[in-house]
Amino acid sequence: TWVYDRIISLQCHNIIPEEKRDPLLLEKLYAERSGVMYKAIQAAKSVVERGYKYTEPKSQAEMRAQYRSDNNSVLSFLHECCEMGDGSTNTWCSAQTLYRIYSRWCSDNGRRPKSSREFRNQICEELNGTFSDLTKHRKAGNFYKTLIPKKETETEYRKLFDEFWDPEEASNTIDYDDLPF
Repeated sequence: TWVYDRIISLQCHNIIPEEKRDPLLLEKLYAERSGVMYKAIQAAKSVVERGYKYTEPKSQAEMRAQYRSDNNSVLSFLHECCEMGDGSTNTWCSAQTLYRIYSRWCSDNGRRPKSSREFRNQICEELNGTFSDLTKHRKAGNFYKTLIPKKETETEYRKLFDEFWDPEEASNTIDYDDLPF
């Protein structure tokens, strides 16, 4: 986060068609260099007076968050494939299953998955909690209490749920009354 908090992205939607571009623009800017420098110095002084804080429009913060997500497979996965449940046992998801879905999602999208530890740590950082705060341990493993796959993700990767879950075995391996399966 601390790296991305230092990034200010600039988007230019006003692209000048090649036939309308000024071939003398560089020379014109150079001729106005004292005015350009004056404006830059005034802007820098303003930032110093505000305690080195930039004013930032909401769109800039959103663009930075999107850039951060695009560069991090775990964040992309969370934003695209997961949602927050209500914390009831019907919305619990196995940490192992969620990681397997993430790994398959990375493979399907040409991305390299992070290790399960990195995945878990990134989730904890994003949700501002520790792993023990965000999960409940049962005989069958750890279950996220509020983080769940979206319905479309669950449908698309249903096979991963089915591969690792045997309802017949459920009553023998976990605290069955506490889980929704």
